[in-house]
Amino acid sequence: MEHAFNVALKQRIKGFITTLIKKWSSAGRNLKTFQLKNKIWLSLNFNIFGEIETRESVQQPSTSTGRGRPKKLFSESCERTKRRKTKNLATGSTTPELSYATCTRLHMSGKRTAANIIKGAIASSPNTIRRVKNSYKTEKKIEKYTAEESLAILIDNKMSVKQYKNIRLAAKEKKANIFAPYDHVLNAKKNCYPKNIHITETSCEVPLQDLLDHTVIRILKISNINIPVNIFDNIELICKWGCDGSSGHSQYKQKFSESSTTTDYDLFMFSMVPLQLRFTDECGDKHIIWKNPRYSSTRFCRPIKFEFKKESVISTQEEVEAVKSEILNLHPTIYMHGTQEIKIKHTMIFSMIDGKVANSVTKTSSQTCFICGCTPIHMNRLENMDKFSVDPETFSFGLSTLHAYIRFLECILHIAYRLEFKTWQVRSVENKVKFSERKSMIQNRFRTETGLLIDVVLEGKGTSNDGNTARRFFKNCDKSANITGVDKNLIQRFGNILFAMSSGHEVNVPEFKMYTADTAKLFISLYPWYNMPSSVHKILIHGADVINAALLPIGQLSEEAAEANNKEYKKFREHHTRKNTRYNTNEDLIHMLLVASDPYLSSIRKLPKKPIRELTDDVMSLLILPDTEIEEENYEPSDDDDENDGEDGLEEDSVSSSDTDL
Repeated sequence: MEHAFNVALKQRIKGFITTLIKKWSSAGRNLKTFQLKNKIWLSLNFNIFGEIETRESVQQPSTSTGRGRPKKLFSESCERTKRRKTKNLATGSTTPELSYATCTRLHMSGKRTAANIIKGAIASSPNTIRRVKNSYKTEKKIEKYTAEESLAILIDNKMSVKQYKNIRLAAKEKKANIFAPYDHVLNAKKNCYPKNIHITETSCEVPLQDLLDHTVIRILKISNINIPVNIFDNIELICKWGCDGSSGHSQYKQKFSESSTTTDYDLFMFSMVPLQLRFTDECGDKHIIWKNPRYSSTRFCRPIKFEFKKESVISTQEEVEAVKSEILNLHPTIYMHGTQEIKIKHTMIFSMIDGKVANSVTKTSSQTCFICGCTPIHMNRLENMDKFSVDPETFSFGLSTLHAYIRFLECILHIAYRLEFKTWQVRSVENKVKFSERKSMIQNRFRTETGLLIDVVLEGKGTSNDGNTARRFFKNCDKSANITGVDKNLIQRFGNILFAMSSGHEVNVPEFKMYTADTAKLFISLYPWYNMPSSVHKILIHGADVINAALLPIGQLSEEAAEANNKEYKKFREHHTRKNTRYNTNEDLIHMLLVASDPYLSSIRKLPKKPIRELTDDVMSLLILPDTEIEEENYEPSDDDDENDGEDGLEEDSVSSSDTDL
């Protein structure tokens, strides 16, 4: 310590002398000039022992400038200087001594973790050290989800707020929290709400203009969308819309203040699905800016309004007319693309409907064709079809491809039940017994040999005939023909027609018209005693004309998204809404439906993979296929397409037996 004190004292005196020499030289070695220029410096007291006894001043070198190159700290020195200064230390000590001294020094300075790492590295095997080295090299910074991405995960997994917060808290405890705070997620939710949402105890409604404006803005927010330069007037958003009624909803123990006769058992919902955003160039050609990747999914099925009322002819006509009046008053959406103003006009297609709604709008019965007015007695008289006048306005209703599967299935089943007595109507007691026995036999064989539940009455839900059942029925036409006794060629042709319509590809109209006409003739020749159902007549006789009049491939205009949305409504209402008041329940419900169908969020959400199904030669001849790879029809296999209501006296679709009152 005494030696260090002497060294510090010597350096201090040396520094003072160096400063004095510089000032004396700058004064030209003249005493009077020196005194005048350094009057203030000479008046100061020089404490030769000032703070040289402290530990820091002994260890730190003097910062005063002296002769020669100034000295640097070891950490600031270059590699060559460091090697020179530590040469004696490295050659005069062993590795254990150096490591022990390093660990001791790190412990003394408070860096115990670093000391333990060095100590462990010295004692570890070469493989362990190599793994530690590689982990440092490959370590990457964890990227956190944005608020929109976190919201997309929440919607995909149908998590409640509590579940999301618990998962985030658990990840935070493991120092792996990659989810956004729920406050940020809540702000992202609010961005999914259009303006002017009207909510009451019995209904919710989003003005169609506000819904379309918001939908366009959210679509244009998708990152991979590029609007061509100088194309700002001819942009068009094509949407399909429709309505559907459902029943069997849970009845909550909440009082209606507006009406004592209202019940929440029945629901009537209107919805829309954006299909394409496209523009027309100077030559009149159509170019797609954005295309809906799931036109039959609830991911893009946006609610227009819903109300607690039963679907009837009068209510359907009134509500449809109200929406049509909104469509007539629509104006283009204004969107600012940089400094340019873009106008997007809207085209609405009324195709998301079933046969029941179409009959209500056209004021026809369920057994009458709403396109030409043909009755069941004349359905099998193909030579007289030219006598019926066709209403071209009904072509916009589409072909209801989901219901077509179910109606064609039931047509085959009803023929199979009557094969022993071959009459359209079952009136006599003997025929009723034969009908019942054959129906039971066919049901049992389907259940034991294929696992399908055919025409099984489900409590509160109609029958088990749904879209998935119909698809499997027509896919295995050999087994279906063997069990039912119906001609295999007819079943196969029905399946080809249905698959071509629902594939989402463009249909070859001339080939389709010839194929359906031949199928109708085959049907009449095989079973002339069974009057063709109106749903089958609509496709076989008028299908080609409807497809030819459609703006998009007929499969993209299906009602499947609206049907599947009925189950989404039940799930959201039960698990994601407040139950304290009816107003709050409806508010949370409409918000969840809007968030779940937001186009921007749906573009972030991961799309499930669809199985690729090979097309038969007969189906390929009915389609105009693109050059790209042929995919399965745009359909996500799920239980969300169960649907039974509509024609032929079937029970109305309602809630499944698994849904219970709260």
